[in-house]
Amino acid sequence: MAGVSVNRQTPAFQTMIGMLLIAYIVFTGTAMMFASTPGRPSPTKGEDENFARLQRFSISIAMLGYGVGVSIAWLTLRPLLVAIELTELAKAFTWVLLVTTIAVCARWVLFLYRLFETRRVAANLLPVLGLGFASAYYLILREAYPQLWPAGNAPLTIVMILFGIVVIGFGTHSMMLTSYGSDAFNARLATYGHRITLAYYTAATGALFLLWFAVAFAPERNS
Repeated sequence: MAGVSVNRQTPAFQTMIGMLLIAYIVFTGTAMMFASTPGRPSPTKGEDENFARLQRFSISIAMLGYGVGVSIAWLTLRPLLVAIELTELAKAFTWVLLVTTIAVCARWVLFLYRLFETRRVAANLLPVLGLGFASAYYLILREAYPQLWPAGNAPLTIVMILFGIVVIGFGTHSMMLTSYGSDAFNARLATYGHRITLAYYTAATGALFLLWFAVAFAPERNS
C-alpha cells in the first residue's frame, strides 16, 4: 500500500477525504453526547420515571450519531478503492457496503423496539421504507427531474445533509439536558418524544441509503 500512487485530483480522492473528515467530526460529537448522558437519577423523589425517559432519548440520539459516523466511514471504502485504482474490488465492495448500511438501520430498529416500545411492524419497516424511498428518489425522481440531484460531488453533498441531521440531534441532546426538571418539558417529552424520534430515525435512514446510491454510482474520473 505504501507504494500505491493516488491521483489527488480525482473525484474519488476528494470524496474519500471529505467523508473521512465528516465522519471524524460526527464521532467526536457522538462521544460528547455519550459522555454527557446522565447515568443515574437525581435523589429527588418521584423523578425516576422522568429520568429514565430522558436517558432513553439521550442514548437514542447518541446512537443515531454513532451509526451515521460508522456508516460514513464504511462507505468511504469504495472511493478509497477507486482512488487507488482497485476498480474491480470497488465494484464488489459496492454491494458489501449496501449490506452494512442495511445492518446499521436494522440495529436502529432494535433501539426503537426496545427503548421506545415501537410496534414491531413499524420498527421493522424502517430500513425497508428508507431503502424504498432512496431507490424511488434516485431511480425515478432523479431521472425525471435531474435538478433534484446534486450537480457537483453528490456523496459529499449528502454527507453534509447527514452531518446536519447529527447537528440537529446534538442540539436537541443539549436542550434536553438543560430543560430536564421542567414539568412542561417532561410532559412534552412523554407525549411527543417517541414520535419525533421515529421521524428523526426515518430521515437519517433515508439519507443513509441515498448516500449509498451516491457513492455506488459516483463518477470515477473527472468529466
